[in-house]
Amino acid sequence: MLFVASLTGLPVACAAIQYWVRANCSKPASRIFESINVWCAVLVLLAVAIVGVAAWKNGGLEFWQGNAPHAVQAALIVHLALLVAFALQYRKVALLKRVEAAIARFSPRSVQTVALAYAFVIAVIAVFRIEPENRYFNGLFSVFFPSVEGSFPSPTQVTLAALLAGLSMMVGAGLLLMERRLDHKDPAALLRIEKLALLVAAIAAVVLCFDFSLSADALHYMTNIGPALHLMHGGTLMVDTFSQYGPGPVLLTYLAFQFGQPSFAVANIAVQLCNILFYILFLVAIWQSTRHRLAALWLGLIVLTFWLAGWSYGEGNVNAAPSVLGVRYLPVMLITVALAGGTGDKRHSFFNVSCLVSSGVVER
Repeated sequence: MLFVASLTGLPVACAAIQYWVRANCSKPASRIFESINVWCAVLVLLAVAIVGVAAWKNGGLEFWQGNAPHAVQAALIVHLALLVAFALQYRKVALLKRVEAAIARFSPRSVQTVALAYAFVIAVIAVFRIEPENRYFNGLFSVFFPSVEGSFPSPTQVTLAALLAGLSMMVGAGLLLMERRLDHKDPAALLRIEKLALLVAAIAAVVLCFDFSLSADALHYMTNIGPALHLMHGGTLMVDTFSQYGPGPVLLTYLAFQFGQPSFAVANIAVQLCNILFYILFLVAIWQSTRHRLAALWLGLIVLTFWLAGWSYGEGNVNAAPSVLGVRYLPVMLITVALAGGTGDKRHSFFNVSCLVSSGVVER
């Protein structure tokens, strides 16, 4: 019921409330309404994070299961109470202006944005996986400590990783300063450099992200290889073939087998090509959506390499699981690229609608 309500009632309710606020409320009232929503979102994220940390410290999943719902309920009650108070007072213009002035002074949008971003990060880390039995809190921290004395990673390896991370951030900061200086002196030259940087970053993504070991987890890959072999021997897609992740990954594997010998390696190559295309589109999206493109491309490449290295707590390879990235989410990334570039409202373009429909078809 929660899933169905989230897909049907919740979006409509949110859109209706937002439309009503814009149509019926003054600018100060709209600003207050926005602040209430942002700070209550911060509240609920921090609440579940605190419960998650307390559950680890108290050493029991029962603590999490018993207190996390109550924390969310308390935050929801506070949110509803503030909304009711706002609804009762939104016609009092003088009061709203005083409140808006206080918000502008103590809680501008920049402060709200930073608070929401940090609260989201804290909640992701704390609630990533509730593991009271893990001495290192959860899997996100376990990768920095050896599971057995003297095993990977050693203190030297962690120190080297920290130094490389610091160096990477220094390079990003240097690129940012260089861009800002060039933007004032020679914007045309900066644009040429940024276009060249996008091409170099795309080539680097291909070189850095293709895995020649062709690792493939049999359990995961057989969900695509089995149905593809069934298609090759007369099966009908989505009628008598198994499609755990939708018809898209099965069709990709089937097409790969038309060009190469049916095998795990051929299926892996097909998956990696889709993943690399996804990475390139990711770089294009951040290139289009930011002013400081050189620094963004540099950090984008770091994100991609970290994604590959950190998959499954650093013990696996993202290419070993065929349907977690490009095979399923290319249409979604195409929509992101379309929205990130150009001007005007592209939400209803034919390209976006086509990508949205195809995404629904290829995914499960």
